[in-house]
Amino acid sequence: MVLNKIDWRSILSMTLWNLIIMAIMIFAGSSMYELPYRNTETINDGTVGGNNRRVHMTLIFNTFTYLQFFNMFNCRVVGAREFNVFTRFFCNWYQIFILVFIFGFQYATNTSFLFWLFGTAALTQKQFWSTVVFGATSLIAAFLVKLTPPHWAESYIRPVTDETVEMGQGSGIMAAYRGSQKKFTSVIARD
Repeated sequence: MVLNKIDWRSILSMTLWNLIIMAIMIFAGSSMYELPYRNTETINDGTVGGNNRRVHMTLIFNTFTYLQFFNMFNCRVVGAREFNVFTRFFCNWYQIFILVFIFGFQYATNTSFLFWLFGTAALTQKQFWSTVVFGATSLIAAFLVKLTPPHWAESYIRPVTDETVEMGQGSGIMAAYRGSQKKFTSVIARD
């Protein structure tokens, strides 16, 4: 089995955590950051409300990006009881380069340097770092999920697919594909 039930526990719990954090940012973010605007105001109308809406959308975008960024750390160690996601962190320089690039690029898109690229607003330092903190909560969530007993995953998570059965077995598309492969290999064999 490619993904065991412990892996599914991690996937489903992090999906739920991301949904919770994003719902908080979407529905309560404008009041948390004191960014009042009306739903009729657009980000391009040049009003104070429009600018506040752009800042709110940028906060949502940043939070989502950093939730994924920190989940990359979680995905490095997937064992049921492997808690230290920074184990052997400096052994893969490609990953370090990618993480530094993602963080730096995301930071630059929230400054006057690259905000035009995604149509984001320039955030204050407090706003920017709060989105990083919201994203970093995925490290805590993954840690807490690993504290749950593994037998919970075994009893509550059902496998999504049966990996002992060939994918598409019995479908007309796979039958046509196999037929074309047989014709192709017979033509090659004759040559």
